[in-house]
Amino acid sequence: GKYVNAMGPKRTLIIGLIFLIITQALYFIEGSLGFLMFTRLINGVATAVATTATGTIAAYITPPERKSEGISMF
Repeated sequence: GKYVNAMGPKRTLIIGLIFLIITQALYFIEGSLGFLMFTRLINGVATAVATTATGTIAAYITPPERKSEGISMF
């Protein structure tokens, strides 16, 4: 959360999505079990970064008077 505030949600989302695409492509490379576990770990971190940024963006763009409705729809 603090990195989203430091870098901005849009930039954090773009970085997270880039890492997510890269780690998804790494699944097609044949390697050892250790490589697969490392890829899975980095993929989980990238997923966490991207989903945190999208939640923050959803909270920012929702109007204050409809905040609860907008967050629940997200």
